[in-house]
Amino acid sequence: MYKSFKSEKQRMLSCTTRLHDGNRGQCHEFTVRRWNVTYSHFKEFQKEDDRSLWPNPLYTRVCKCNANFGGYDCGDCEFGYHGTNCDQKTILKRKNFQTMSDEETDRYMRYVNLSRFAISDYMVTTAAYDEIRNESDHGGDPTGLFSNIPVHNLFVWMHYYSTRYTFFPDERGTQSGIDVAHGGLCI
Repeated sequence: MYKSFKSEKQRMLSCTTRLHDGNRGQCHEFTVRRWNVTYSHFKEFQKEDDRSLWPNPLYTRVCKCNANFGGYDCGDCEFGYHGTNCDQKTILKRKNFQTMSDEETDRYMRYVNLSRFAISDYMVTTAAYDEIRNESDHGGDPTGLFSNIPVHNLFVWMHYYSTRYTFFPDERGTQSGIDVAHGGLCI
């Protein structure tokens, strides 16, 4: 899923759809609306926050899946579907944990525990975008700045990433007051 960059033009990571017969999906370029003063909660420091234009710091092409195909590379089925062609609907009922049977509770807890050890299909970055870009620009291999992690840790990392302070690449340090996980700017 990740490849190293040799030049500024190659910085763009292309999606890697499994286009076996061309029916699963296509790669598309996308743009993210830039934050600006027209947003009532905009603050000037957000321009330098790598989350404000996510996922543009690392990707400019994404997979757009057809029909019921899903996943970052259209290699899976969309939630609620299964089968070779993702055309079989799965009916799932949401349940209240407090009213589940002992067997259901045990099965749920086994899945929670499994998520702590099952490695996710996704990787997380262990460095700021500027550090990744610098490594690439100087002929280095930035793959060491990414890490495979268990599914549970992926969710923990996503929450951390979306709620953390803004880290500036210079002596200004950090800026609090942006929390994109809980309703945008939280000043």
